[in-house]
Amino acid sequence: MRYTVNTDAGECPSCGAAFQGKYCRNCGEKVFHPSDLGLKKFTSQTVDIFTHFDSKFLRSLKYLMLKPGFLVKAYITGNRVKYAKPMQVFVLANVLFYFVTHILGITDYSPNFGDHYYFGLSGYWIFQWTEGFDNYIASAIDQLGAWKQHQLHLSDKQFYYTFFENSWIYSKTFIILLIPLFSVATWVAYIRRFKYFGEAVIFVVYFLSFQLITFCVITLILNGFNVNIYQPFNWLFFKTPVYHVTNIFFNNSFEFQNLLLWFPYLYFAIQRVYKGHPLLTVIITFLLSKVLFFLTFGVYKKLLIVLTILLMHHV
Repeated sequence: MRYTVNTDAGECPSCGAAFQGKYCRNCGEKVFHPSDLGLKKFTSQTVDIFTHFDSKFLRSLKYLMLKPGFLVKAYITGNRVKYAKPMQVFVLANVLFYFVTHILGITDYSPNFGDHYYFGLSGYWIFQWTEGFDNYIASAIDQLGAWKQHQLHLSDKQFYYTFFENSWIYSKTFIILLIPLFSVATWVAYIRRFKYFGEAVIFVVYFLSFQLITFCVITLILNGFNVNIYQPFNWLFFKTPVYHVTNIFFNNSFEFQNLLLWFPYLYFAIQRVYKGHPLLTVIITFLLSKVLFFLTFGVYKKLLIVLTILLMHHV
């Protein structure tokens, strides 16, 4: 049985409103013609979708990497048509992150069981008094792991292997949890500049996209091409007398390596969007960078360990 194609261009088939021109003013539906079902038209539309999408993404990628804050400013001021949406950029960055880490088998964002002993709040000299709390959290995670190991009837070796195989999978999905964590911290840091909390979310989504893409690029350089681009910085700031100054601002070289990229990007992004006092912005942004580092490796990774234990199954 063949269906009947309604070729009446006077009435919108979606909402019933009268057409005025090529599009329905009520719902945006386009006037339909039988020729739209032809192979030529279908091919043309398919090519247009991909080329239009690619141009949007490539344009967005250029501004994301080379002009910190440009996409944020464009989005919150309503200049959106020419660029990919924030979550589209994030999803594509996450896809790139997935493939690079899958191919190289390396990621700082997938924890081993035991990583919950590192990057505690007491690691910062101003919060050394929280050591008891850090120990309590670590002990609680150990107990949760022991319960899961007993439930699955696994040896120690089997448990560690199974845990990592599961966390390797979950880390690609749960990385989205960094968005609310970062958004709250960023909103608090720049509370006088953000009019709406949603602005902080948009800011963070683009920053996380930058973070994932730069991680992929650096991981490829470090492990794919075996070039240690951090070596000169590590030598200068941690192997010379400069270390005494470096140690005041950074806990370790790993934190330094991450903030080496995060801090300048955040600074230029916030300045491009809101144009605050340069010195005050430097101070706030540096502190925010350290908070985001702690949220990533001191909070998110522990949260991921807990979620992995609760969701893990024998591989």
